[in-house]
Order: sequence, then C-alpha cells, then structure tokens
Amino acid sequence: MGARSKHRGAHRPSMRAPWALVVLLVPALAGCLQDDTLVAALSAPLDADGLTIFAVRGDGSENGPSLQANYEIRYQGRIVYPPAGAGGILILNQGRGSQFVPYHFFVEGNGPYEVVVRLEDQVATASVSVEKWVEYVYLHPYWKNGRALVDLQLSKGTGGQPDDRVVARGDLLLEVRYRGLDQSLNSYAGVIRAKTPDDRTFTRIDVPSSTFSKGPGWYSFESTFNNDQAKGNTNVKNDPTMASRSPPWNWIYVPPS
Repeated sequence: MGARSKHRGAHRPSMRAPWALVVLLVPALAGCLQDDTLVAALSAPLDADGLTIFAVRGDGSENGPSLQANYEIRYQGRIVYPPAGAGGILILNQGRGSQFVPYHFFVEGNGPYEVVVRLEDQVATASVSVEKWVEYVYLHPYWKNGRALVDLQLSKGTGGQPDDRVVARGDLLLEVRYRGLDQSLNSYAGVIRAKTPDDRTFTRIDVPSSTFSKGPGWYSFESTFNNDQAKGNTNVKNDPTMASRSPPWNWIYVPPS
C-alpha cells in the first residue's frame, strides 16, 4: 500500500519546472488500523540524502514486544538493496518503525523503486519515483558584463530539455582548454571545481578571469561529474548533443580586454 504525489524541484526561472521525484509520507497510520494489517509507506524529499521506509501494524502490538521486519528495494523487477536480497531489517516498536536508506546504497537509474516489507506471514509494498541518476552534464558558457559564466543542468537524456533534469548532489570538474582565435588550438588553460546542490537542478558558476590567461579567443569547457547520490554514477561527461553546434555549445569566445 502506498500513496503517490508529484513534487517539483527548484528551477531556473526561464525554464519550465523539471520533474524531480515523488514524495510519499505516511508516518502515523497505526491509529487508523483495527486489525493486524501491515502497512508500508515511503518518504523521499528532494533535500534528503536517501529514502525513509515506514512500516505500521495495528494488531494490538502497540503494547507488545518489538517486532523485526525485513525489507528489500526493487528496481525494474530486480532486488537492488540489500545485497543478495538479505539483511534489510526494520524494527517495529509499539507497532511502528522506520528505516533510512541512503540513495547511493541502491539508486541504479531513474524511475520507480518498489519497497517490499515482510513481517511474519504479511507483506506490504510501497513505491516512489527517484530522479537522481545523471547521464550527462548539459552546460552553457557565456560572456556577460565583462565576465564569463557557466550555466549547467544535470540531465538524464540528451539535448538539455527541461523535462530531462535530475536533482543530485556531487562534485563537478570543468577542464578549460584554449582553442585559439581561429579554433585551431587545443591547449590546457585550467580547471574549475564546484559542488552541485541536491535540491536544485540548476547551477551557475562564475569563471575566474585568471582562467583566460592565454588571451582572447575561443575556450571550451569539458565537464566531469561524480554523483554522491547514486550507486556508481561517476565520471559523467558532457551531453554529446552540444557538439552538434558550430562552434560547440560548450565553447565561449573571450574578447580582448
């Protein structure tokens, strides 16, 4: 049993609001249960580091001993946590209990995750949609009022479409390369390190002027993103569709000072 509702992530004002992830929260169901029904529910807020599993049983165990339930998390029909499908324990005290599971323990892609809770001969399920897996970094450098800025979005697809945005926290590295006045060069110019927040889809980076010490001309930005909130989601690269433009969308022209 589970309830569903959709939640929007914070977004860049000039763009349509991106889908973020579903939030489910039913923390106090015991008073509504008149028999031994086992109920499961989930909470997955955007600004949290993981998923919270709730379980409630209203069979009079509110005044009884602690009970040990087991749980598993499924994605696309597979058990993704705990390892080998064994060892997920949730303790119910006075008929209710909860367990927090960090996203990087189980997130292997975007979409619905199902949690199955078992207590003795009873089974309860709930589901939640998680949008934490990053496939590409879509970025746009530009020159404004005498300084360079880079706007970036984390994407689960290509093309930088607003409905492809995901919300994840991690470490971003931008390698800057000098391409020359005629776009014929390819020399190292510097590196920029930044953090992406876990509750926004949009990040803006102010590029230090020292990055352009090689002088006026074209510069490119090559991204590498390492996600703190998904299992094994490392070394994420630029969205390849940016290269379909001439010059590529991840290039910027720096004028003479």
